[in-house]
Amino acid sequence: MAKLERTEKPINVIIDELKRNEVGLPEIQRGYVWKPIQVRELVESLYKEYPCGLILEWKPPEEVIKNLELRNIAIEQGEVPSDKKPTLLVIDGQQRLTSFLKVLYDEAKVYFNIETEAFELYGPKLKGQPLWVSVSEVLNKGAVEVWLALKEKLNKPIDEKKYLNRLSKLEKIKDYKMPIEILHTDDYEEVTEAFIRINKKGTRLREAELALAQLALHLPGMVSKEFEKTLDEYEEKDFEFDPRFLIRCFVAVSTGQSRFKYLKKLWESSQEGLRKIGKLLNKD
Repeated sequence: MAKLERTEKPINVIIDELKRNEVGLPEIQRGYVWKPIQVRELVESLYKEYPCGLILEWKPPEEVIKNLELRNIAIEQGEVPSDKKPTLLVIDGQQRLTSFLKVLYDEAKVYFNIETEAFELYGPKLKGQPLWVSVSEVLNKGAVEVWLALKEKLNKPIDEKKYLNRLSKLEKIKDYKMPIEILHTDDYEEVTEAFIRINKKGTRLREAELALAQLALHLPGMVSKEFEKTLDEYEEKDFEFDPRFLIRCFVAVSTGQSRFKYLKKLWESSQEGLRKIGKLLNKD
């Protein structure tokens, strides 16, 4: 029987767990899809201490996690060896955590105006504007160091205390405490059902992505390995597809139609039957 544990952690602690690969992603998760404007809005919400939603994690027994196909958030940043197994898996909250990592590494170039406290994505209009500072620099170097470098560039009377306080407040978004619920269960099907129910409540996942989650459950490795291999081969031939296209092809080949609402019988198929269908997508 599943057990739910409630806790909270500062976001910098969660990020450290990601860097050490103590937290990872199950195969049912999709890739990163947030737009830059959503990243900017997340940083602004953290700065203003608005509620940013909870993180749902799964803690499976060690013998279960050894047999799972996993994705990894921090591995893209070259932080940890790919053979290290996490102990917690993110079921809901991946987009927010990955976004914060991208801000930290300055892949998402979010800037902060110390005069107006506005946030913007970096662009030509911000070039040469000293009042706009990189959020990544503040998070990595600290408010004091950024301020000491900045005040030399400001050619006007300044309220040093006000500006430094604002930079310090920005730096402290790393300490924002995220509410976390940890699901303790050894039942991957139960976890997949929780993932699908969470994402059905909003518009975050399309039907194709929910079908991908079901395929990852019933045929481990197909999405994270076979689909990605197939997409790479298509790309070499100048065809740019994504996993949603392949899952629609998978459904069409297996059921004779492309609608996702009639898939119950498909998921009742054997792993061998599902794998044969997948191999058809990879033929020349």
